[in-house]
Amino acid sequence: MWLAFSASPDSGGFGVSEAVLPSELIPEPNASLSTHLVFSRTPLPSMTLEELDRELSSWQQATLAIVNNVYDLYEHPTYKTLAGAGRPPAKLTGSSKQRADTAVSAVKDLLDLSLSLDHVVKHAVSLRADLPLLFQSDRISEIEQLLHGASIKLQEAQTPLAHRHLLSQSVTSRAISPQNLLDVMLPAFDAAKATIVGIDEAWTTLPVTLDALEAEASALESRATSNGISGQFDFAGIRSAIIRARAAVMEDPLVAVNGVNSNIRARISEHETRLQSLLFERDNIAGELATAKSSLTMLDELHRRATSAQEERFLKVELPDSLPPCPSLPAGAQIQALREWHGKLEAAVNRGEWQPARIGLSKWRDALSGVRQKCEQALQANERTLSDRRELRGRLDALKAKAAACGRSEDASLGALEREASALFQRRPTPLVETAAVIAKYQQELTRILSARS
Repeated sequence: MWLAFSASPDSGGFGVSEAVLPSELIPEPNASLSTHLVFSRTPLPSMTLEELDRELSSWQQATLAIVNNVYDLYEHPTYKTLAGAGRPPAKLTGSSKQRADTAVSAVKDLLDLSLSLDHVVKHAVSLRADLPLLFQSDRISEIEQLLHGASIKLQEAQTPLAHRHLLSQSVTSRAISPQNLLDVMLPAFDAAKATIVGIDEAWTTLPVTLDALEAEASALESRATSNGISGQFDFAGIRSAIIRARAAVMEDPLVAVNGVNSNIRARISEHETRLQSLLFERDNIAGELATAKSSLTMLDELHRRATSAQEERFLKVELPDSLPPCPSLPAGAQIQALREWHGKLEAAVNRGEWQPARIGLSKWRDALSGVRQKCEQALQANERTLSDRRELRGRLDALKAKAAACGRSEDASLGALEREASALFQRRPTPLVETAAVIAKYQQELTRILSARS
């Protein structure tokens, strides 16, 4: 039984001590039904007819609503299933069974108590209808006692032997006032309704919800599989949880609802967030690999230019052993190795191994940077040497033009030096230091001749 009463003085009778309900089923006190009643909680010594009629009207409206609402809850299909009306009751387990048993017992009590309350109010109304012309105060007091006193008889309570003295009765008659009874019925009704409606919603909506969650998980698994990363998720665990939840719907529906929200739905949401993150990371690393491939193409062009400059320098310029050699050019095999490495990184991304690919790409960039630096150094050194040869050729031509302008182009000493320098330029490769020395002599001889002439 949900509703229990103890023998405590209340207007000369017995009052309500508490409603025996599991703490998780007791809602916050709901005064929505009692606050609209205009009667007083404490008995009044007397009431005017107007006050009495107003209170009787309020109680009539209240009892009509109480009886209708309790009866509707009693006739609810899920209550019938839980109570086993005309058939065996639903076989629940766990906390759902405990709460359902409590709710079924409470509805039965509420139905009996609502009828008792309705009977007392109807009796008070009939007394008001037969109000005599004389001695009305006695009849009004009788009605007041019905409305404010302990006028509703309750089931007799067995007094435990430990609480009896020699003259005590083994059973105690109990009664309660309409208002105190209403105060007990309000939370009891709300708690029973919450359990019955909660189980009904679980039975009705949870299978549909599980179907939707299963479809959502399957769609996520398909996306993960198509991107080659399904192995990084526990979709099998989600499927198992859905299967267990389907089995629990009929047996422990209230726990199943909590499990769906706190476990399955949360796990699917976590998988979706992680999948989005991984795909975003994949797109980023794929973009970085595309950029790296462009860098590799530019390195190919740089290596081609450096190779061309080196070959031209080998052909046209001879450096003495006394000068430091040009930096060596990386072999083409090194660039080919970078290209093959890049291909392996792309394959790792396609397999969903993005973290290893990111680490590998960082090392790949370092290796490419080293090869590019060597190519740039070799290109610059070879182009600088070729530029020195062109500068010497230009200087010789400028000196020859100056000699011609001064009428000294046919000078024998200058002619000999010019032929020697031209011969050196025609050699392959040109000895750059020796050629520079001959041109320097040509310049000195030209300067001497022009100074002597002046």
